[in-house]
Amino acid sequence: MASDKISVSVESTDVVYDVRVNGLPLIKSKDLSPRSLQIPAYHMFKEGSNTLEVNVMGVYENKEGDIIKEFSDKSSLYVSIVKNGNKVDAFNLSYDADKKVLVDGNKTYTGRVAQFASDDVKVVKEDDFVGSVILTGRFKNESISKKKEVVVRDFKTSKDFWIWREGDHIDSKDIDLLKLAYENQYQKIKSNNREDAIKPLYPMYELVAKKYNGTSLQEYLEENNVIETFSAVRTSNGNQYEIMPPDFSRTTFDILDDGRLARIFPDPLIWEFGDRKIDSRLLFYKKDGVFIPFFISNDTDF
Repeated sequence: MASDKISVSVESTDVVYDVRVNGLPLIKSKDLSPRSLQIPAYHMFKEGSNTLEVNVMGVYENKEGDIIKEFSDKSSLYVSIVKNGNKVDAFNLSYDADKKVLVDGNKTYTGRVAQFASDDVKVVKEDDFVGSVILTGRFKNESISKKKEVVVRDFKTSKDFWIWREGDHIDSKDIDLLKLAYENQYQKIKSNNREDAIKPLYPMYELVAKKYNGTSLQEYLEENNVIETFSAVRTSNGNQYEIMPPDFSRTTFDILDDGRLARIFPDPLIWEFGDRKIDSRLLFYKKDGVFIPFFISNDTDF
């Protein structure tokens, strides 16, 4: 399984955006300068049908240094999938300043004709652009999103990880249940009940272990001291970070994947040391009226 290498390549100018794979947040970028990133995403794909989604908002800095929240003639976002060295172009978004619309063309950021298929990855279906909302810090902004279906062949995954796809539908009325899930997680960590806090995340850690390390779950947990560091106090460079009670004062209910995933944004569950903090970065699904943590996202790390 460790030989299955899939990454997502992103090129951007004059936009903020997030990219999601099968509903899971891969990257949320607020950097306005031109960027070129390639992000490993082995654990987010599965054999067969996958959904790749982009959510984009035009933002640029004018000559006076003011931040303008609209698309410019330079605004663009290019997203491609790389599997075992073969690149498949998925999104080629640019802004048509004359027509004042975002377009998805067939030319890549280098100007070559886009390739929408390789031997084992193919973009087969796409939705239209729709109005959306993008969360940047404490603020919501209007944005534009688009989804595409991507079929992947010859790719192994773990059935246990995808159990969240059988969860209950989540809507805005579930916010109190989600707060309770954060509170329960805090209590487990605070009481040093580390294994109970981390067990729901084992399917994720097992898949990460196999895809990135080629090892078993147990080997991965031991080699990375996962259980030991998932506690009331974390140590980093000699400093101790203490888990803090969940702070819901800036609550924004972030529902992902058309109602199958949720989190609160900004993260209410953090470890603190002075003015430094570590977010929990937890994602939850709902089953039988209970929110269950199952995934740790790194999309806000960019």
